[in-house]
Amino acid sequence: MNYKEVLRELDEMNVPVLHQLQATNLAEAEEEFLAQPELTRPNFEYGNLDRVLVDRNLSKIKAEGPRFLPVGYDDYESKLLEEYGNEVFRKNRLLQCAYNYNNLTGDSVADYLVDRMEHGDALYALNSKLYGEPDRATFMKLLQAQLQFILGNFQMQGLRTTRRGLEAMQAYVRLLELLTEAGVVVKPFDEYYDAYMNKELLWVKDEIEQKFQALLSQKMNVLFRHIPQGSKFYSMEETKALLEKIINEVLPTETNFRVEIVPGKTAISVNQFERIFKLPGERDGYSVADLKNLVLGKMFLARMLRSVPFENSDYKVLSVGVPGYLHFEEGLASCIGQALRGTGSYVEADHYVNIGLAYFYQLSFRRVMEIRTLLNFLQDCRCLLDDNAACWRTRQHEAFLQTTRCFRGTDTFPCFKDLMIYTGSVKVWRYIAEKIDHPNELWQDLFLYGKTDSTLEWQKNIARYHADKVTLEKWQKFWEI
Repeated sequence: MNYKEVLRELDEMNVPVLHQLQATNLAEAEEEFLAQPELTRPNFEYGNLDRVLVDRNLSKIKAEGPRFLPVGYDDYESKLLEEYGNEVFRKNRLLQCAYNYNNLTGDSVADYLVDRMEHGDALYALNSKLYGEPDRATFMKLLQAQLQFILGNFQMQGLRTTRRGLEAMQAYVRLLELLTEAGVVVKPFDEYYDAYMNKELLWVKDEIEQKFQALLSQKMNVLFRHIPQGSKFYSMEETKALLEKIINEVLPTETNFRVEIVPGKTAISVNQFERIFKLPGERDGYSVADLKNLVLGKMFLARMLRSVPFENSDYKVLSVGVPGYLHFEEGLASCIGQALRGTGSYVEADHYVNIGLAYFYQLSFRRVMEIRTLLNFLQDCRCLLDDNAACWRTRQHEAFLQTTRCFRGTDTFPCFKDLMIYTGSVKVWRYIAEKIDHPNELWQDLFLYGKTDSTLEWQKNIARYHADKVTLEKWQKFWEI
């Protein structure tokens, strides 16, 4: 079997993990969970989790393992096959363990607990290999920074003597009580607030962020100039039409990506396997700022366009993601969002904190959501000044969705994937700082070498090795490199 044939077989077994771990009854489960405070976790259903497919893939890997060994190929090919084969196995095994964890049986309580521990240990090991694992010191710094940020909000808004200020302080006291009950030692020192606002926790200096913002504005004008003028808000249909125009008329090479508005969906996403840019049907539309930052920046540029240069090549893995790329891409999307927001942006720590609470303190879905709701509410100045009740409902819904991601796939065992939003940001900002004085080289590393991690030289070498010269030149011209 030749190199391309082995890659194609691995492509066929490369399952979309996050899609399969999504709850398929999200809205109904949330309504029930909020209405019944005695529930410690939602009654989620995982209709996308395809146990038959996963078992078939694992059986094939076990039976035909030698076919996927990186033997008899050159160095670049061997490295890719080794990493790809390991990742495909881990993804399928993770889904199998999640299914088993959710469907535990046993003749006795003892058997049940033993099985639960066995599958939980396997989930932890696979999560760590695929996504990394939380660091307790980092978790505490990020949590305490958020707490001190809240106190800074109180001081800036002069809320200590107002009715709403008293309500906010009561909510803050309740937050500290919940953390204390969980065993979290809270010390909101001033230096954490300073580190939060000065971006020390993110390892990025203001001048680097400003230079990257200028680079984004310059390069992305090829996309921004197609935004219709004269309106401050674009409906979902108008947003869809804009994306379709760019895909069909502006990009230098063809792509199979299409745009859909998905009923019931609450957040924007990009499905690499189905090649669908999904817009949330539950949202009315976007402001110009969100259109540039979220839609065209974090999603279209970071998550979709990186894959297009290799889409029609024989090396699909470079289009859907070289093993280990996700850490870098999560960070890149976060850095783009931070830079386009400009001054006032801060560390995106929410998911890291949620996972830390769930993992280090074994907190339930309910308790993590309660803590996150209070954190979100108290960090939002608008909530402290406007209608508290309406803002509370919004922040509670937001916290439910965040907690769903924290426990993605099982409702009870933390999924480590969203650690990458913070750790990836640190990684990418450091890389940007190294390369920012060579902007064209930086842009090519970030957006022309497919879904790779530019901090790993072997991944850039593989992209260069497999790149089609004609396609690469078209994209270089598109970005004026």
